Amino acid sequence: MALFTALAVASTATNLLGQIQQRQADKEVNKFNQRELFRKARLTQLLAQEDVDIARQAQASQRGQTLVDFANRGVRIDAGTPLDVLTAQLRVDEFNNSRTLFAADLQARDLRQQAEVVQFQGRAQKQQSNLSMFGGLLSGGGGILGTLGGKK
Repeated sequence: MALFTALAVASTATNLLGQIQQRQADKEVNKFNQRELFRKARLTQLLAQEDVDIARQAQASQRGQTLVDFANRGVRIDAGTPLDVLTAQLRVDEFNNSRTLFAADLQARDLRQQAEVVQFQGRAQKQQSNLSMFGGLLSGGGGILGTLGGKK
């Protein structure tokens, strides 16, 4: 009977150890996924800002070339239609740049929300793991008591 009791104790301990290790592995995966989503969110915004910075340089260069073209043709650029054209182009360019940044912000927000969901799932997994370990202890304890009770 002592052998059965020892096996029941060993089985319960092994089961509990496996659950603890699985819980730790799940926790590490959860943290990694969360960090990765936050990193992607930040990278999305940084890349969009870089794209807009490059676009603004190209747009400024284009406006400068337009000014040179007007000047070469003898067109006054300080008033009237040429100035209106440049002002309108500047507005369109900035609108497009703002749309690019806004889209990146939305994508980054979605990634951060996904990270929060991952964090919530991690907490739920931890609670489920705690209950599972407690159930395993109760089951193992019941088995041990059963083997001890069968000694009579």
